[in-house]
Amino acid sequence: MEKRSEQLDRAMEAFFRHGYRKASMKDIAEVIGISRQALYNHYSSKSILFAEAVRHAYAESERRACKALINENQPLQECIFCALDTWVGVYVEPLRLSPHATEIDYAAKREIPDIAEQTHKAIEKALNKTLRTTKGRNANDIAVTLMAAAKGLLNTAKDRSEFRKKLRTAVRIILCEPK
Repeated sequence: MEKRSEQLDRAMEAFFRHGYRKASMKDIAEVIGISRQALYNHYSSKSILFAEAVRHAYAESERRACKALINENQPLQECIFCALDTWVGVYVEPLRLSPHATEIDYAAKREIPDIAEQTHKAIEKALNKTLRTTKGRNANDIAVTLMAAAKGLLNTAKDRSEFRKKLRTAVRIILCEPK
C-alpha cells in the first residue's frame, strides 16, 4: 500500500509539472521511477491513473484532517488549525507553482465530479463532531465558517507560510480564543 500511495503522490507531481493534457504515461513513469510498461500494468490509461491519483489525494487529505481533529494531546484550536492545514494548506505550493493548476482542477472535476464535495462533507462532519464541545454556539456554523476561511486562504495566500499564519489567525478569531 505504501508503494502505491507514493506512486500516486508522484503521479500527481507529474500532472502538476506537465499538465493533464500534456503529461504522457512516459513522463509520469519517469517521475514515479518505473518503466512505462510497468505503469501500464497498473493503470490502463492516463485518465484512470489521474482519477486514482486524485481520489488518493482527496482521501489522504481527509484522513489527515480527521486524524488531526481527534488528537487529544492538543488544544481544540490547534487541532482545528492542523486539520484545516492538512486538508487544504498542503496544496498552496503546488497550486501556486504549477502553471497547470487550473487545468488539473478542471480535469479532476470532470473525471470525478463528486470527490471534492464528498471530502468536504466528511471533514465538515468531523469538525462538527469536534466542535460540539463549544457551549452556546452552533457547531455547524463554526465548521462552515472555518472551512470557508481555509478555502479562501488557499486561493489568496502567496505561499504556505502566509497561508498558515493567516489560517492560525482565522481559527483563533472564529473560535473566539484569546491571542
